[in-house]
Amino acid sequence: MGIRSVLLLCVFNFFSVDGKVSDPLPAEFLLIVDKMYGIIYRTDTTKYNYVNISLQDDFIPDDIDYDPIDDVIFAANRTHIISLSISGERQTTVRAFNTEANIIGIAVDAASRLLFYTDMGNHVIGVISLATGSHKTVFRNVERPGDIVADPINGNIYWSERGSSQITLAMSSYVGTNRTLVEQNTIEDPYFLYYDPMIDLDFKDGVLYLCLSEHSRIRRINANGSNGQIIYDNEQEEDGCSITVEQSNIYFIFGREIKRLRMDGTGEATIPSDELTDPIVIHSHSNSSRARNGCSDGRGGCSHFCFPLPGGSVMCSCPDFMTLLPDHQTCEGSSIILITTNDRSGIYAMDPNHDYSIEIPLKKIEKPHAVSYDPINETIFWTDIKLHMIFSATVSGRKERIIRHLKVNSSPQGIAVDETSRLLFYTDKKYGIIAVFSLDGSLQKVIVRKKLEEPEAIVINPVNGTIFWTSFGTYGRIETANYDGTNKREIINTGYVKPSGLAIDVTEGVLYWCIASGIYKADINGANRQIIYKENIATFQRIAFYESHLYFTSPSHRNVMKSGTDGGKPKQFGPTTSGDIVDIHVFKGADTKGINGCSNRSETCSHFCFPRPGGLKMCACPDGMSLQSDGRTCQTGVTSLPPDYIMSTQSDLPSHDIDGSAVRLNVLQTAVGSLACLLAISVLFNVCFVRKNKRMRPEERKKEHYATLVSREEEGGQNRRVSESINNDSL
Repeated sequence: MGIRSVLLLCVFNFFSVDGKVSDPLPAEFLLIVDKMYGIIYRTDTTKYNYVNISLQDDFIPDDIDYDPIDDVIFAANRTHIISLSISGERQTTVRAFNTEANIIGIAVDAASRLLFYTDMGNHVIGVISLATGSHKTVFRNVERPGDIVADPINGNIYWSERGSSQITLAMSSYVGTNRTLVEQNTIEDPYFLYYDPMIDLDFKDGVLYLCLSEHSRIRRINANGSNGQIIYDNEQEEDGCSITVEQSNIYFIFGREIKRLRMDGTGEATIPSDELTDPIVIHSHSNSSRARNGCSDGRGGCSHFCFPLPGGSVMCSCPDFMTLLPDHQTCEGSSIILITTNDRSGIYAMDPNHDYSIEIPLKKIEKPHAVSYDPINETIFWTDIKLHMIFSATVSGRKERIIRHLKVNSSPQGIAVDETSRLLFYTDKKYGIIAVFSLDGSLQKVIVRKKLEEPEAIVINPVNGTIFWTSFGTYGRIETANYDGTNKREIINTGYVKPSGLAIDVTEGVLYWCIASGIYKADINGANRQIIYKENIATFQRIAFYESHLYFTSPSHRNVMKSGTDGGKPKQFGPTTSGDIVDIHVFKGADTKGINGCSNRSETCSHFCFPRPGGLKMCACPDGMSLQSDGRTCQTGVTSLPPDYIMSTQSDLPSHDIDGSAVRLNVLQTAVGSLACLLAISVLFNVCFVRKNKRMRPEERKKEHYATLVSREEEGGQNRRVSESINNDSL
């Protein structure tokens, strides 16, 4: 977003949905952001007494909105959406976006517990559930989405789009259907195309209000696009504008003045704002605090997203990479491809049925390697070979946690999740072990460590409770064992060629593996070995199986490659990534539920449950415990771990919940010292900048500001990593 040197305004009627007044806040107030210092001010609408709401970490919002149910302000800058209490406390990250993001507008539907946003950098309109934290992409390939508002009664969103010479106002349902053009406005001076028009909605009367910086105009138009008219025009040109609807008034900003106007365009009045240095306008719609719809009570019975419909009915919807069950209320995991890359942005989620990907926004990531998925909790797991840790997070990037802190110099190369038995397996190439954890990381058991040379890729058969892995020491091989490490044996010998990738078709009982120059397959017992595809150059690195197709990574491609299991020529699949692809995992819907002996929880194991063939199971104990005579309960015993390989348990870690408020002590101490220094520099810079700004003539300031806007726009286009290629109308 271009820098907007104008005032940001929000107006709210602070009545909650149940009609109670939140004391000691005034019944009506404005929220104003000072762009220069990154401060949110709150002021009443009678005496205009300003109250400072400080932001942490030098966060300067470009847009804000307010949730009257939880008394929370939501603020967005270019790459983050945060929440904070109305008093400025409890500032947390709602969603972190990739470096190409450019969040322009946000809109809260408090009744439905939803937050919509526009991302001009990635050309996306998305929605976040404030109740579950889930994320859903509403539209892709929106050229330049700008401001956005939500209609909580009818379940529609309205947003602006910038063209080469026009500002377009569009609308659709919350789920992305019925996309319609509402209005277009021609902009004569291209300078003003870099100022997104701000919009707000009087949903009671179905009227939109649009402010345009060029000529400082305010337009009123019916939500269906009819009866458009100019209700304010002062014939001046200002750097940006903002507008918000409150009761029977419109509050708007042009330049550095806050004004109030009746909805018919009469009664213009100026609001005192002498305390503001360099304010910019924040769009909000306070009247949504009084809205009720079918989603107001219990999310309408929906498991994830509840979208209101006219007449009080609702429609349940699902996050990205989940599908709605026949009950039309519950979502379950659908097919998903996960890939890791060797740059810090790291992990992408792809739809195997459509040619697009989403970068998962993660905070703690250095060198991600292996990746796997738990569809029950919508959770990804990955290893980081630089940090020597195993992490987890939801597909939307929330609840990021350290699952396991491994020994220094460990090299976790492979990872596999059994979602039915609630187990996570991983290989450590450096220490030559295979271990199993509970999915929360609280339990561990080293199951294979003898005569194990450099284990890497690992896959599982959750039906029979067996694991398969590749290793390369004196020679390359594929080995197998039961979940508890028994019956370990070699099934495939690849000679002096390293097997780098491994995949399994559990239904047909087939293993697929790749070496640098070819892809092979065999039965899971190692018989009927065949070559599928051969290359003369090093092409294949990791491999995954999904519905009669193989997906693989290559050191020579920054794309996933796809081919049939019959040996067809590989083709490029999905968009290009910014870094080289390291690992790939494909999950085929929720097709493994209830398939093994650990599915029945009526007779539970105290710690580990390992499935066995024929629907049977066996209980097992973590390292340091032994199984009692009942065959289900573990008791404390002598650890069986080698003394040089003791991994940190959860209680050993200072912090697991990777959040803006959870910081390791040593990092915090370093940051405090650095912050003091930076604060002094920042104050000096701001003083100089303000003085310079005051000395500049309006024409000079406009030229400098325009150059900054163009530069940031071009920079955003050059930095964009992942091209979105799915058509919006197909969603």
